Amino acid sequence: MFDNWDFKQLAQRAFREPGNAQLFSTLLLQTKWLGNYAESLEFYHKLLDRHPYCGHAWYNMGWVLTRLSELEEALDAFEFAYLAQPTLKEAYEACATWSLSCGRPRRAWLCYDEMMRHIEVDSQDLCRLSMSQRLAGDLDAAKKTCRQALKLDPYHAEACYQLAACFVEEHLFSQALRWLREAVQNDENHVASHQLLAVLYNQLGQYTLAHRHAWRAIELAPDVADAWVCLLESLLRQGHLEEAAQMTETALLHIETMEFLYYAAACCFLGNRRPQALHFLQQAYEYAPEQVHLLFRWAPHLCDDEDVRRVLHF
Repeated sequence: MFDNWDFKQLAQRAFREPGNAQLFSTLLLQTKWLGNYAESLEFYHKLLDRHPYCGHAWYNMGWVLTRLSELEEALDAFEFAYLAQPTLKEAYEACATWSLSCGRPRRAWLCYDEMMRHIEVDSQDLCRLSMSQRLAGDLDAAKKTCRQALKLDPYHAEACYQLAACFVEEHLFSQALRWLREAVQNDENHVASHQLLAVLYNQLGQYTLAHRHAWRAIELAPDVADAWVCLLESLLRQGHLEEAAQMTETALLHIETMEFLYYAAACCFLGNRRPQALHFLQQAYEYAPEQVHLLFRWAPHLCDDEDVRRVLHF
């Protein structure tokens, strides 16, 4: 069954030592190193037939299933892990994280609720719960949880950010700005707060401030597209069309999502870099034709451009 001797030895021990947390941690590291996901999955099925309440085995199995893109089964495995072993914090966190990535914030919320019944939580745990509640659409619950986090740690930047995000969804921008300023005051390296500040300042027409916070977010996380989008938007709204077009070259050294290629194309059209703009547009449209509306967000007049219509087969 096993191609690797070390993995085989560990697997055999696991049948005898189902409560050995360090052993299962080493097994998981072995799987990550070897990439033997199918083999590991077969092993965990056999192990759990003998030890069905081994939380560590369920957790490892969940992780393996994520690598095999069996996400629904992975969520169930993580849930079985914390039900079998209610103090296994990483199982709650994994279930919640993957629930959010699958677009199921209410399940993530339930994970954190269950975790709070068995484990003492900190302000960071409450922030994750708040995000799950916000994404599930319960802003009142999310704000209440943020304030609980801030009671535990009044200077917690993430709690301030999550509270601000709730106010943004309620279109209470002055309140959102207040908490975002608080967040970056508490932690000047909080990337998400700088990004959201850039978005809000662009919406409010305060482009210099938007530019400043977008640049700060880029300095901290140059591979995140949202900050580059905010920076380009602030340049375009200030009429710095050529600078925005030039900036796409720098941005594309760090990111190359299809969404951003549409924005880069729009900037290059506006900055009179037509050959480059058409090149970006052809790339983006080939792989993501359903996102073509992004091109017209900043340059609606391109709907009537003959070269654009030719690329888009209009």
